[in-house]
Amino acid sequence: MTILNERSSLDSTPAARASHGDLLYYALHNKKLLFGLGLELLFVLTAILGPVISPHNMTDYFTSNLPPSARHWLGTDNLGHDLFAEVTAGLRVSYLVGAIGALCAAFIGLTTWPWVARAVRAQTFTLKSREFVDLARLSGRRAYSIVIRDIAPNMASYLFLVVILLFGSSMLLAANFDFLGLGPTTGTSLGNIMNQSTLWSALQLHYWWWFLPPGLLLTGMVAALLVANVGLDEVFNPKLREQ
Repeated sequence: MTILNERSSLDSTPAARASHGDLLYYALHNKKLLFGLGLELLFVLTAILGPVISPHNMTDYFTSNLPPSARHWLGTDNLGHDLFAEVTAGLRVSYLVGAIGALCAAFIGLTTWPWVARAVRAQTFTLKSREFVDLARLSGRRAYSIVIRDIAPNMASYLFLVVILLFGSSMLLAANFDFLGLGPTTGTSLGNIMNQSTLWSALQLHYWWWFLPPGLLLTGMVAALLVANVGLDEVFNPKLREQ
């Protein structure tokens, strides 16, 4: 998941570089990008507006193990908590963890930053060998000017794609730890909800509303990011736009 598609090497020659208006046009007409961002926006709005649209608080108690209904949209768990309120709270936690994890992985993460550094280094060497960089050198420009004015702008889109992948992988990693019981035992997350459903044999008791919604939401969140990433790759890469 944390391996960028080789197609992401951007064609950065002056003839291939698109203007901001061109990029916006391609972005607005890329179905993968629109679908991925639209689905992700739906999840974000659900996470933000959860406390407002939910008919109950996740600290309220009701009859345990109720199936979904007009009163409890996703049913209740074994303790009688409203699962819709818990799932929306878990969504907020997942996005927060994803953002923090992506930043840590990109700059100070113990195990992930070497991969980011290698990917950025490889892309930098690719850009370094392009003709427009050679022309800048022949014109007598200093190295720092070439880096700032030519290489860095062409790296921005590539780094954006890296951050998207790190964001999704951070959410998945945190959910995996929570599901295995290796994460924080207090608080609510999608992984914790699935962990509790497993401990209380929700699958064997056919309480599908306890484990299925958080699992589908987590899958949808990560899948939407990956689809949007493919769409952005096509927007930024002229070679892919021609296919």
